[in-house]
Amino acid sequence: MLPLLWALAVEQPFYSLGPLEENWQVGVGITMLGGIIILFAFGTFFGIMRASAEAAEDGFGTLTILEVLTDKGRDTGFLIQGKRHFGLLDARQRSAVVSARLRGAGFVLAAALWFVVGFGLAVVLSARGFLTPSGI
Repeated sequence: MLPLLWALAVEQPFYSLGPLEENWQVGVGITMLGGIIILFAFGTFFGIMRASAEAAEDGFGTLTILEVLTDKGRDTGFLIQGKRHFGLLDARQRSAVVSARLRGAGFVLAAALWFVVGFGLAVVLSARGFLTPSGI
């Protein structure tokens, strides 16, 4: 997205191919790298969604599935039970930690989705004249 942002933010003649017009291979290479990263991310996302659907079919609740999805440290089971280093926390504090983990994961997902959706929306609004290209 960097070449596209650069092309939108810099005034240039209509016939120009952008800021990297002599070195078009750089733009193509960056685009291909970004495409590979996006394909990998979507593949991972769909794999997670498939595993979540299988867990739901097996009878697990939504909250349990979300807790497993956000369990990066592999210690949510100990957190919920109050075992190991979570034994010093009472039930209310442990519940607050679980909800903070869920909120944090939701914010990370929202930020990743907003970057794609927000940028696309800003480009469309800019094309319609509601935003200036440099305002994106």
